Amino acid sequence: MSPPRIFYGGVVLVASAAIVGIGMGALFSLGVFLKPMADTMGWSRGVISSVALLNWMAMGLGSFV
Repeated sequence: MSPPRIFYGGVVLVASAAIVGIGMGALFSLGVFLKPMADTMGWSRGVISSVALLNWMAMGLGSFV
């Protein structure tokens, strides 16, 4: 009897879910790192939030492509 073969579709599914989870986690973590970034870089919270807004808009437009 041969050993069971790995279904690589499941591996691709798990890897894709992990990549999406890490990417969305990084995207939604702005609230956690906003104050430390503003203090460290000397940027205002408005500038950081504006860049985050541009990122969200680019992601929204890019999702149609």
